[in-house]
Amino acid sequence: MKLTVDQKHAIIFQDMKDLQKHDPVFSKMDADAAEMIRTRGNVDMAGLIRIVIGQQISNKVATNLWTKLTTDINPNDPHSILNTSEDRLKSYGLSRQKIGYVRGLANCVQLSEIDIQSWVQKDDETVKAEILSLKGFGPWSAQIFMMFHLCHRHIWPAGDLGIQIGLQKYFKLDDRPNEKEAEAMKSHFKGHETAASYWLWALKGDTAF
Repeated sequence: MKLTVDQKHAIIFQDMKDLQKHDPVFSKMDADAAEMIRTRGNVDMAGLIRIVIGQQISNKVATNLWTKLTTDINPNDPHSILNTSEDRLKSYGLSRQKIGYVRGLANCVQLSEIDIQSWVQKDDETVKAEILSLKGFGPWSAQIFMMFHLCHRHIWPAGDLGIQIGLQKYFKLDDRPNEKEAEAMKSHFKGHETAASYWLWALKGDTAF
């Protein structure tokens, strides 16, 4: 049976409640799953642009940049993005590199080279491959979109700093695990990978990616 994104979101929420009830670490945390889990993002071009904007900058800076950009430009209108000058895009805080990524995405959407809505019914590997085909979108970007927008249940962003710090605290390690080590720890949360990732971000002390 094909599930809607809202149904997938509800499953992840239940996974979080299960971990909160049964996991020896998460059950001791002063946090509520209903407050932690984000309202799912829309499955659209704007969601992808928001993610690429947030690469390698703080969440606060990214939010301010996003607010400036979307005040003037519809992030779901590829024509609007492609017809906005580079100088104007720079004025919002976008680097030349990110401008190239955003325009490249808009061009792919305008030419129907990708169909973002079709990802709702595609499996993890297929969606990941299509996102990675976009210039400027690496594994982390794909994983974040799959978690927060498509609500895939088994996503494990082992390369994310927040996840690594959360794992260090979870297992009481002297050192932060690297990506390879964090990937190996995935098996501990088998079946609840996305939900566990939310909890690990909260354990780090940050409910945002």
